[in-house]
Amino acid sequence: MFHGRRMTLAAVFCLTCSFLIGSAAGAGVLDQAPADAWLVLKVKNLTQTSQAIAKLSQDWGVAMMAPPLADPLGTLQEELQINQGLDVNGDMAFIMVNPDAVGGRPDQAMLILLPVSDYDGFIKNFGNPQVNGDVTQVAIGPRGMPGFIAHWGQYAAMSPNVKLVSEKPAGIKAPGVVQSRLDDQDMVLMANIQAMRAKVLPEFQKNRENMQRTMERDMKRSGADPAAIPAIRASLDVVMNGVQRILQETQATTLGLKFTDTGLKVNMLAEFEPGTYSGKMVAGLKTSADSLLGGLPSGSYIAYGGMVIDGEAINTLIDDASAPILKEVGAGAPEKQKAINDYVAAMKQFVLSATAQTFGLLSPQGNVGESAMIQGLTVMTGDSAAMMQEWRKAMALENDLMKAFTPEGGALVTTTLTEQAKTIEGVTFDQFQADMKADNATPEQKQITDLMKLMYGPNGMSGLIGAVDARHAISLIGVDDAMAAKAIAAVREGVAPVAEAAALAEVTQNLPAKRVGVVYVALDEMARAGMHVAEQFGFAAGKNVKLPPNLPPMGMSLGTEKSAVQVDVYIPSQTIRSIIAAGMQAMMEGQQGGGAGGAGGPGAAPGPDGQ
Repeated sequence: MFHGRRMTLAAVFCLTCSFLIGSAAGAGVLDQAPADAWLVLKVKNLTQTSQAIAKLSQDWGVAMMAPPLADPLGTLQEELQINQGLDVNGDMAFIMVNPDAVGGRPDQAMLILLPVSDYDGFIKNFGNPQVNGDVTQVAIGPRGMPGFIAHWGQYAAMSPNVKLVSEKPAGIKAPGVVQSRLDDQDMVLMANIQAMRAKVLPEFQKNRENMQRTMERDMKRSGADPAAIPAIRASLDVVMNGVQRILQETQATTLGLKFTDTGLKVNMLAEFEPGTYSGKMVAGLKTSADSLLGGLPSGSYIAYGGMVIDGEAINTLIDDASAPILKEVGAGAPEKQKAINDYVAAMKQFVLSATAQTFGLLSPQGNVGESAMIQGLTVMTGDSAAMMQEWRKAMALENDLMKAFTPEGGALVTTTLTEQAKTIEGVTFDQFQADMKADNATPEQKQITDLMKLMYGPNGMSGLIGAVDARHAISLIGVDDAMAAKAIAAVREGVAPVAEAAALAEVTQNLPAKRVGVVYVALDEMARAGMHVAEQFGFAAGKNVKLPPNLPPMGMSLGTEKSAVQVDVYIPSQTIRSIIAAGMQAMMEGQQGGGAGGAGGPGAAPGPDGQ
């Protein structure tokens, strides 16, 4: 247990940390950081970043709910009682080192670098300063918590432990791509995995063995099927191997924020050692500067996107992740092992036949229980004849696979494939139908049956797949013929109508041009769909809420740079502000008696707006 005073000191440092929530500045502040720092949390230009956070909170409509966000810098200065000597236009950093360096005490393993314009004036902010060489001991904050300060160039180095400020470090050198994120983000948190490895990896390896023993012991005590334990052990091994590989091969990770006039950009990055398995895998992934939305027609989508398909890389990952598990699943059962091998082989060939994929998940408009809640379409690019051939093989093998894995008495799902079942706009489609053979004798079986009907409509899960031309195939689930015709036309014309939406331009401009894949989430359509479903279950609150049309979606992309993989997210302020306002309006309607209790329910007629 830490002493209460130490915990309070840690809380003050953590408050500072929460304001920082990372930022990249120039090399100046990095020159003051220990080379073996575990975490480096930086903010670029205190005043500019504080103003950007204040503007964002105002734009999102949350400033009144979280007053400190209206002036983060002022809140920080007030909390630490810093009124003079602080360079409010400088960069700031919060650093955590290996606790072993300060006697194994995490509450002491912290260092803050504050920019100063007048160091002597800065010291006067604190009570009872006691100078001892280059270090000054002070009392911090209203409770007079002890701290130590040293003058390092243009910075005041502060720590609860005198050892961390007694000698100026040589500075930290980040890997190449990570360094670029530290330089161009407004806020960034860096985890120095290279420095943490020597401490964290042995601890993980020790705990890994304990976790495996505990898992097997608990499964045996609970009466689990002994035949299932090897496969579960293999699954745990795959997960643990992945974590261990990350610890062994990652150089550093970052989480960065960048503020714009129209929204918030978030960047998450991991940079691997170039010659390792992970580094080579990432460096070899294919990317594209295309919209990755080819063939996707205009429509009301909850989510849509696309990706480049790198068959060789995907199959390598599939083999490495699934082979140990599937080997144990099929051990001692030749028929089961054959079903597994044949199905996996067909799916791998399918992946090798494809080069790209576009998808769209449509907003459901019908009544719950009468129409499918899941309505989507997929456009696949590659060798369409080969894709259709391998897909048919997989469908034919799926029943054998389900029999092999369904326990006795379980709800068996059977798939029926009807080739050339339907023609739309000259495209011949195969139809697949999944039926659940369950007697609903148990509550669990009935829940599964009801869920399938809710998700896919009264007829269960069914869909169509067909080749449009030599390079494209389309898959449809719960989609009507009119939308299917629009998709076929878009594929034939080689266009991407959904990519031309004006609301999408803002989002694409704030995401990297080259990426492996991209996903757009229409938060407004998601909200409309949620209110549409809720109203049918008798929750009337929000039925009068009207969201503005054509709000920009939230965008997410996956990309690579050298041996680094990154995820970028763009969150448009206009959309967040509208969603929050709509949520507050719905809440007020509920408080005024517009909530649950209407005559509606699944199957009720839609509201006056057609939703």
